[in-house]
Amino acid sequence: MKKTILHLGESLPREAQKQIKGGNRYYGNDCNAYNGPTFYGRGDCDVFNSLPFEHQICVDVHPSCLQ
Repeated sequence: MKKTILHLGESLPREAQKQIKGGNRYYGNDCNAYNGPTFYGRGDCDVFNSLPFEHQICVDVHPSCLQ
């Protein structure tokens, strides 16, 4: 199963990888304007969900907040 997961799809060229890593530029935001926490834990879901979408994509969040 590990081999199956590791070989899903095709590898992307370096430039395409950079666009995904910095994908928030598609929304006109490069996360430089965001100065809040970089991680929202399980107890911070309400705070995370109150952030504008362009800031939500700048942080890591506990998976339970995405449900």
